[in-house]
Amino acid sequence: MLLTGFDAPIEQVMYLDKPMRDHKLLQAIARTNRPYQGKLAGLIVDYLGIFKNLQKALNFEEKDIAGVALKFDELKKDFGKTIANTSTMFAGIKRDDDRESLFKALAVLDDEKNLKSF
Repeated sequence: MLLTGFDAPIEQVMYLDKPMRDHKLLQAIARTNRPYQGKLAGLIVDYLGIFKNLQKALNFEEKDIAGVALKFDELKKDFGKTIANTSTMFAGIKRDDDRESLFKALAVLDDEKNLKSF
């Protein structure tokens, strides 16, 4: 119901808890990803597993929807590697609740290359 005429660019999270497909699913994704000041992207939480068969649900070629949705299990697998790679930037900085450690870590991000990588 909310999808029809629903125009709220601030909408950031949408929870899919009923089956959707074709244009209604595409509308849901598009409405959540509408640009808004200070908003980088929307988040869609799929309680039903619609995205497991995204190609079938949207009826598009798989190459056309590449990068639209990411599988949580694959992200979870790669997360450890991502954290390990990111942590190398902060090598030599003591990890404690010390204010000085915080400033050292922030100083690492002053470098544009490190900031972009982070």
